[in-house]
Amino acid sequence: MSITDVTIIDIEGNDYKIDFYKSSSPHPDLVLNVPIKLTFSFKDVKNEPLFLKLFRFKTNSNSEKSPLGGIRSNIELRDIKVLWN
Repeated sequence: MSITDVTIIDIEGNDYKIDFYKSSSPHPDLVLNVPIKLTFSFKDVKNEPLFLKLFRFKTNSNSEKSPLGGIRSNIELRDIKVLWN
């Protein structure tokens, strides 16, 4: 699986891009029915917002049986509460 075009938008409409050097691998190996934890870091976040209006990314997954005919998805998660470390 590959993850691309990772973006967050805060409640003020600020758009932030991912920092792939500080994030999890953009090509995680997935196993059926096994959860995986991914970490995403973003560049130049202003004021550490408490909520995100939108967390958006695209995925492309290929199976071993059909490496050229993968499944593409656009995923959007809305109204997310953020806890800063």
